[in-house]
Amino acid sequence: MAPPPPDPSTLPSWEAAFARPLPVVRSLHTQLTSQISANREKLRSLVGSSYRDLLSTAEKIIEMESQIRIVEGNLGKIGRGCDSRIVTGRSGGERWGGRGERERGRLEAIARVKVAKGGIMAVGRIVRRGGDALVAAKVLGVVRLLLKSIDGVEEQSILVRELGRRVTALKGKLLRHIDAVLVRSGTERGDLVKALCAHAMITSSNQRDVLQHFLKLRLEALETKSQEPTQASVLEMLELYGNTILEARDAFTRRLAEGLAQLPKVPLLQDPQVSSLPELGLDVHGRWVPDNIRTYAYSTYSTSLASSDVGKGLEVWSSEVQKLVLQCFTVSLAAQTDIKAVLDFRHAVLMKFFVVSVQTRNEDPSPMFDELRAAISMRLNKVLADITDLQLDLSGPGTSAADSPQQLVWTLAAKSLDSTNGAAGLRKAVIDHRYGRDEHIQQIHRSFASWVTRVEEYWAVIATMRTTKWETDDLDFDLDDVGYEGEFDLRTMLNKDDPRFAEETLRLDLSKALGAAFEQIAKAAKDGAHAAYHLRVLRELEARTRALGSRVKDGPSLDASLHATLYEATAKQACQQPLQDYRVALAKPTQVVSILWDGSAPLPVQPSAVTFKFLTALQRSMAGMGEDLWSRDAGDAVRRQIGAALTESFDRGVEADGDAARDKDDALESEAAATATIDDDAAEQGPASQAAQSSTQRLFDLLYLQHTLSHSQNAPHFLDKPRTALQSRANLDEAAQQRLQKSAKEYWKRTYLLFGLLAAREG
Repeated sequence: MAPPPPDPSTLPSWEAAFARPLPVVRSLHTQLTSQISANREKLRSLVGSSYRDLLSTAEKIIEMESQIRIVEGNLGKIGRGCDSRIVTGRSGGERWGGRGERERGRLEAIARVKVAKGGIMAVGRIVRRGGDALVAAKVLGVVRLLLKSIDGVEEQSILVRELGRRVTALKGKLLRHIDAVLVRSGTERGDLVKALCAHAMITSSNQRDVLQHFLKLRLEALETKSQEPTQASVLEMLELYGNTILEARDAFTRRLAEGLAQLPKVPLLQDPQVSSLPELGLDVHGRWVPDNIRTYAYSTYSTSLASSDVGKGLEVWSSEVQKLVLQCFTVSLAAQTDIKAVLDFRHAVLMKFFVVSVQTRNEDPSPMFDELRAAISMRLNKVLADITDLQLDLSGPGTSAADSPQQLVWTLAAKSLDSTNGAAGLRKAVIDHRYGRDEHIQQIHRSFASWVTRVEEYWAVIATMRTTKWETDDLDFDLDDVGYEGEFDLRTMLNKDDPRFAEETLRLDLSKALGAAFEQIAKAAKDGAHAAYHLRVLRELEARTRALGSRVKDGPSLDASLHATLYEATAKQACQQPLQDYRVALAKPTQVVSILWDGSAPLPVQPSAVTFKFLTALQRSMAGMGEDLWSRDAGDAVRRQIGAALTESFDRGVEADGDAARDKDDALESEAAATATIDDDAAEQGPASQAAQSSTQRLFDLLYLQHTLSHSQNAPHFLDKPRTALQSRANLDEAAQQRLQKSAKEYWKRTYLLFGLLAAREG
């Protein structure tokens, strides 16, 4: 048989319990569970008995409190009966329980004064703490009755006049307190009706007067809010507008009449809220208050208002408020310069207006909505019109790449470039160099990029107008409940017509902005100065115009002659120095290196050094101004400049070669006459051969230039006239001319890559 488990209380620690066998541990667990249950039952019984004792003690305390109040009341009566004046009167032979008329009147006057003073204190406390205005009005009425009842008492005349002044001042404070309750939006309907009753009671106004006063206060509150026109103030005005209509309907069609009707039913001093005021001390002084004051009840002179009267009053008031709201809305909307802020303002105000319209059902909301929508459209047009402010700073191209040689792209390797984003910095630098974007062009480029970004933001924001939601679950209303009686559907106007109109306006404004920018460039480039700079600016603008695509209405009109003028000015600048040097070289006799000629008979196979230097200098000049400038039309302008200049220069060059040949002929004849040893055939053929060689070399140069300056071999060329003259002087047969032309073409094929900008032409 297993030994009994030990007593848990004898174990030194909980670890000792788990050191025993498992059956013993289970027995210990059973013992502990039983002990815990027994202790719980004991504790419950102890708490129950203590709770009953506490309840009994509380009942005794309540009983003792009621008994103490009875004792205090009895002691008070005893104290009043033991007044020294009463005892003295009785000792003088007056009957116990009576009092002299004079003394009684004096005591009544004193008691009324004390009650009046207490009433003034009570009204002041209610006003300070923002309490019940109707209770304060009732107390003030009692005070006025009390002061009027003792107005003829000589002993209290000074005090009565002083209290009268206090009552007058207190009346103004109470009326201001009532106005504060009436003007506050969201006041509890019960408190609002009490304040209206108090106003009618104090001012002896009928319901029509009270309604006018109420609406006047709300209108003044709205005017105050409109002094600081903001989105918040407009929303607050709409909120107050809607609450005023709902509160006026509720109060003046039923509640105010019911409240005023209850006033005559209960005397003022018998109103529990009045009689319980500690400042009045009616438990002590109430016995001295005359019965006519104790039983006085306010008699209402107010006549009830019909619903139609309330509706007419609200209609006149609403028209004034709507004008005020619209004015505040327009002013506050004018302060919004961001299109997103304008559209957010639009949604918030229209949403609030719809909610108010659904809640009040006051009148047709169509005129007010149309005016709000028109104000929004007008402001939106002005904000979108700001996009036309695309001012270009074209005043500083003096140091741009258009006026100084452009550095090679390899110079970028020596610059420190930002590598934060990998090769993005290098890529941008290469692109900027490729398109000639110096600091001035980059400034224009950034200006255009910022402008386009702003345009894209405008488009994105306008697109949100199509998906704007006008119904919300928390407000529980639908646009169909607004009661709009216009020609079109509200949702169609808000989500389709308005965004479409905004997009059309933006398209038109973009067209105006781009047109103004083109005109600004044309005006700045009128004198032809800095033509390359203006070409680059024009290219940036045209790139933005193409990127905008259909977002520009009809596209801006641009005078096509502007490009031609800028191309001609740029070509003139590029050709000026190379042409000047080449003309000087052409005016000199041609130095023919006939030993380099080839074929039988020998003919030139490469241009002269001055012609090759001219093309090299021209290529260098064009590249220095920037390779980005030389489009096909710009290259044609260069060819026209060169062709027009070289026609005259080649004519003079041919004449110079002829003169040089004649001079040499004369010299040879003189020498032959002196020596008489020159062969007759050599004497005849030498000078003629020299002139023909010069003409042949120049003819090759001209044919080589024609390949450079012509769009195609078959097109008429401006160098045809000097070509004909050179062919005549060179005295070449048809076969030789074809050989010469073929050699010029072959040499151009071998060398045209050296003059890439000149070789770029229509294929």
